[in-house]
Amino acid sequence: MKFPLFAAVLVVGVRLFAAVPRLVVPDEKKHLVLDSGVVISARNARLAPGTLVKDERNPALHADQPWENALNNLYPNVLWDAEERVFKLWYKCVLADKDVIAKMDGPSTVHDVGWYLLYAASQDGVAFIPRGPKGTYDSECIYAMSGPAIAQVKCAFP
Repeated sequence: MKFPLFAAVLVVGVRLFAAVPRLVVPDEKKHLVLDSGVVISARNARLAPGTLVKDERNPALHADQPWENALNNLYPNVLWDAEERVFKLWYKCVLADKDVIAKMDGPSTVHDVGWYLLYAASQDGVAFIPRGPKGTYDSECIYAMSGPAIAQVKCAFP
């Protein structure tokens, strides 16, 4: 979709105040533009890359469970839940460890590699804690999506 006119589009690298997380309410008059192809015309504006700054609290998730042996390719999806006032993260984990795969419930493999869709929550959008149903935490269990609900999948890891 092309936007007819931007009075000003300026992407400036600004270090965000990570210590004070806040929810930014969407503004219908402002758009993050990463592709100049979506802009038909602009006056007194330019598309300029900003400077990214990695938060010093990264990584957001730590691989400390047997089913989390590959957190390098998560395909994460984060949503803000206004009712619960929490960030919700759904992510996948690919398992290469054959011993861990053998303990999984089936069918959970694709091309002989184990897969799980996992869930975590965060108050600030940076520090995520793996969660179970209704916000409980259990480091011995795996929780996964089943439609719109979160279902307990397995609690068999020693």
